[in-house]
Amino acid sequence: MKNVVICTFVGRSEAALQMDKVLKHIGAIRSIKFFPNDLALFQYLGTTDEYPDLITLDLHLPLKGGLQILKSLKKDLRWKNIPVMMTCNEASQFEILACYKAGAESFLVESILF
Repeated sequence: MKNVVICTFVGRSEAALQMDKVLKHIGAIRSIKFFPNDLALFQYLGTTDEYPDLITLDLHLPLKGGLQILKSLKKDLRWKNIPVMMTCNEASQFEILACYKAGAESFLVESILF
């Protein structure tokens, strides 16, 4: 199985710890990184030599918001080919379509409680 690095935003640290534990246990990932906002994500991407194989973004993030972060990622030649999966507890059809138009590979409406 291919090792995957996932960069994701998670508001609750308990959820982050559970996600990390489960995904490592099933062998789906090599490492997972969590970032609280867009500034931390872009700082990481700007300084790493190993880009993630997948980025997940919550649509309703603090500061810029997931859709604006997605647009910024897809405009930058260094990161535009990294697949981005959008997530959200609740989203309208308009918001989901806007994410696909901006370059998201998928949109997951979360219903799992950790």
